[in-house]
Amino acid sequence: MTSSFKLLQTLFRQRSTSVHKIFGLQIVALIVTVVILFFKQHFEADYPAGFASGYGVVAAFVLFFSLLVKNEDVWKNSVYRLLPISNTKLYIANFFSSLLSFIYFLVLELILFSICTLTDLEDFSWHIPSHALGYVSSGLALFLTILLASWTFISMVHLLGDVISKFLPDTSQKLVRLVLYILVFVLVSNILSTIGAKVGDLFTPLFQLQINGTSEMDQIITPLFFSSGILLLWSFLYSVVNIYLLSHWTEVR
Repeated sequence: MTSSFKLLQTLFRQRSTSVHKIFGLQIVALIVTVVILFFKQHFEADYPAGFASGYGVVAAFVLFFSLLVKNEDVWKNSVYRLLPISNTKLYIANFFSSLLSFIYFLVLELILFSICTLTDLEDFSWHIPSHALGYVSSGLALFLTILLASWTFISMVHLLGDVISKFLPDTSQKLVRLVLYILVFVLVSNILSTIGAKVGDLFTPLFQLQINGTSEMDQIITPLFFSSGILLLWSFLYSVVNIYLLSHWTEVR
């Protein structure tokens, strides 16, 4: 039997290559921008950190879609699907490796931003707010669960589209499959939006920062963790559907 840990290592190593390429392009863009500003005499001490943050957002979006493509490739790739490992373990290793890759990217971004702030030490002040660990951990948890929920939801749309297209004529499968992807995505998005709005109406008071007599923990940190829990639950439900479709309805190429 293939070791789940070895499979995770392999997938993480492949995705790390994408992280390095995207992060490398970000650094090149940052260096070029700073050099141009320097020679045009428009350089300011806080520019490197600002541009690093801006380019970092763009790089994060690019990495999100890059990892999304790699996630979806695994479902139809015979190299992975024919491994002596259960679909559940393959599924977990696939998404967990993508999450680890994004965390790795965030660490690189933090290092880069820290280096860029060295050009503006005069205005730098070291101040750690109260509940700093809570802010960071709750924000990171929400961010990662948003990633996971997005990836698992898109996989569900993809797999459902593949299953439905099997019952259609071969001559029109590509066109119909595209239409089905759009219809399924819009339909499920509307359902989730409605449910999310109802949940939001129930818990909106938790996010009001002007509530009297409540601590920072109750105002911000607890709702963020609660939202992460809701997204994690949705990711689990999507995953149950996805694993069932992988086990009974999809074919390898």
